[in-house]
Amino acid sequence: MEPGIFVFYLFGWLVSGLLIGLLAARKNRNGLLWGIIGGLFLLPGLIVLMFLPFLCPKCHMSLSNKQWRDRTCPSCGNLLE
Repeated sequence: MEPGIFVFYLFGWLVSGLLIGLLAARKNRNGLLWGIIGGLFLLPGLIVLMFLPFLCPKCHMSLSNKQWRDRTCPSCGNLLE
């Protein structure tokens, strides 16, 4: 394999891993683990992450999109406190 092709694939792997990792961290998921998954499997990782719910940063309970927008958790209350 030519060095230019290898660098191109390595750069693509890093960018896709960073993208998936940042999106996972936004949903309060493990960004490093999801970054590795996203680097290896960009499209499947993105699709799975897209359908996973947000997690409460305090109690890690799943939140609906409305609860996330309103910053309320049914078990621990207001997320802005």
